[in-house]
Amino acid sequence: MKTKLSVVVMLVMTLLACSANDSSDKGDEEALVEERTVLDASLLRAIQEYADNGILSENYANTLNLLTDKRILLTVTAEAGNVAALKDKLLALGVTNIAEYKHLISGVLPIQNLEKLSGVAGISWVSSAQAMTNVSPGGIAYNAADTAMFTDVVKKQHNVDGAGVTIGVMSDSYNCLGGAEADVLTGDLPVDVDVIKEYSFCADTH
Repeated sequence: MKTKLSVVVMLVMTLLACSANDSSDKGDEEALVEERTVLDASLLRAIQEYADNGILSENYANTLNLLTDKRILLTVTAEAGNVAALKDKLLALGVTNIAEYKHLISGVLPIQNLEKLSGVAGISWVSSAQAMTNVSPGGIAYNAADTAMFTDVVKKQHNVDGAGVTIGVMSDSYNCLGGAEADVLTGDLPVDVDVIKEYSFCADTH
């Protein structure tokens, strides 16, 4: 009887151990999924494809802001109060060409290091998106900023249009798509534009 009882006890303990391991494995998988939610869906798919093949297919050329030397331009949204600390972490991870605006940080990262972002504390969201070409009729862009800042109302009320006024604009992709000249002709850009500094890899974008 003692032998049978011992066998039964060992069997129960084995089953419990297996159940605990299964729960642990599921917990690890769920933790991994939760950890990676800071990366958007396109980046998650890109990570998997790069891990499998060592390259990204042309399917990503129209969705992600890829450079030709296996680097990617990212926009990282920092959690409140973590911008300075997060910049240091991104630099340590290999991010270059860093620029920031409020809680947004942009920079370039080797694709092979993309997965490591999921483990960086202080990140709220990471995405990568290309600038979109204008396909509206006539080539005239709809300026959402004009109405958002009520400058359209100001121009009408005070009969001004900005002519003769010099302004400064910060952009990380001016004419990267090669459409600036056409935008000048349509009136979407002014004739006189003085580019102080442009990303050195602008010509390498897809």
